[in-house]
Amino acid sequence: MIELPPRWTLPELRERAGAGAVVWAGARGAAFAAKALPFPVVPMDAPLNADVDTIVAIGGGAFLDAAKLRAWRMESRRRVVAVPTLWGSGAEASPIAIERAAGARQVVVDDGLVPRAVVYVAEFLQSVDAQRALSACADAWVHAVEGFASPLANDDARGDTAELMARMLRLPLGVDVEWFECSATACVAQAHASVGLVHGMAHALEDALLLAGRTEWHHARLVRAFFAPVLFLNRRSPSWAARFAHHGVDLGAVESVAQKLFVKDDYAALVPEVAAAWGRILRDPATRTNAVLLRAGDLAHFEQWGSS
Repeated sequence: MIELPPRWTLPELRERAGAGAVVWAGARGAAFAAKALPFPVVPMDAPLNADVDTIVAIGGGAFLDAAKLRAWRMESRRRVVAVPTLWGSGAEASPIAIERAAGARQVVVDDGLVPRAVVYVAEFLQSVDAQRALSACADAWVHAVEGFASPLANDDARGDTAELMARMLRLPLGVDVEWFECSATACVAQAHASVGLVHGMAHALEDALLLAGRTEWHHARLVRAFFAPVLFLNRRSPSWAARFAHHGVDLGAVESVAQKLFVKDDYAALVPEVAAAWGRILRDPATRTNAVLLRAGDLAHFEQWGSS
């Protein structure tokens, strides 16, 4: 069974967090907290009073990762209650946090990074544009598929993730509050196995793109671009289709989702970046735990996919 942090409602957050709570948030989260929560909003880098015991972190995946890491490293530990403003990353439930320093990404894994509780607020969905929503869905789907197919996953974990994918197949691609819990579950599932080549490609590209100021290429948009091409590359594994069938997952339906999420113009723009980063992609740790071994000559698959 995939375990998630306890889910609180807003009234439960107000009651359980108590007088010792503060809010860390970006602009949208701070505006929401000012009208909906009785706790003060303070900068994440500001010193905390000794009586602060709870941090309510409101934001997207990168913000939640930063909040989790800062709270985890404090000499006096504070519990974190996560309020995600977008689904996809699953940071609100994960023992993993990504930090960037000097242009490089570092993965930190510790059970102490799992928030004490999570609160899902449907109001945040109202400001999610259609393309960002689809990229968030892709992020959730890639976590589920790569965790399921990982060579590090055991049969019980695959069974749990298969049930999750069946649930995800019933959801619309787009804005739906149920994506919050599904993406959190997918993230926890892959955290106990591994990710694969989609993440290997995204990891190899995203830091360089960010350093070049191309912030439009956020993580979820990158994994959305690579989801379908990698899914079809993995077909060459003799056990690929059989593994899905064994657990009752409709692989054709999953491939259909990936194709619906695929954006040809985005992918075409990224193919030169993939070629330039091919060596880093081959060496990325996530690539090494893909369902099939990536070979140097597989660059042709991705170049041909972009022109088809």
